[in-house]
Amino acid sequence: MGKKAIHFDARIVFKCSSEQKKIIKEKANLAGRELSDYIRIVSTNKKLTSISDIQAVVQIRKIGANLNQIARKINRTYGIDKQDELISNIKKMQEDLDELKSVLQF
Repeated sequence: MGKKAIHFDARIVFKCSSEQKKIIKEKANLAGRELSDYIRIVSTNKKLTSISDIQAVVQIRKIGANLNQIARKINRTYGIDKQDELISNIKKMQEDLDELKSVLQF
């Protein structure tokens, strides 16, 4: 079952300064959201998940899968003498990915 469509039947109009409007629009754009969608989310204390954050997480997962494939290939191809250096490099890449995930708060 998919999500139920929400029917928006009420309108809210509010005034703000030109500067406030600019800031709100910029934040909505950064989140990859329409202005009304952004305002609904933040005003109802729902967690705002940026569309770009979701896309970044998908890319991080793909990178992780690629790293696993690379590690398997390396283990099959190279001898023990290069393995320690390769493992060290892979661990460093994983730490970088973990840091990126924490920055994105996922």
